[in-house]
Amino acid sequence: MKYVKYLVMTLVAMVAVIGQNAEAAFLTIDNTKTGLEALVFNPSEIVSPLLIIIASLLVACIVVPAIFFVWNLISGLLFKKKA
Repeated sequence: MKYVKYLVMTLVAMVAVIGQNAEAAFLTIDNTKTGLEALVFNPSEIVSPLLIIIASLLVACIVVPAIFFVWNLISGLLFKKKA
């Protein structure tokens, strides 16, 4: 049951990271063009937001769980219950 709390916290943080960066990525796209027009006339308008989303997925799937793992490890070592 102890690990369920950390799993839920990790999943919430991952969703927050992905959502925040996806929103920022799509705000950079010029809304006056459709997706196909933007891709044909200026591919960087589509590629850049996609790179932001890919980077946020990497951060969410690797960095966030690693932070919670280290946090759990350190708190387990510091606050060991004496039997």
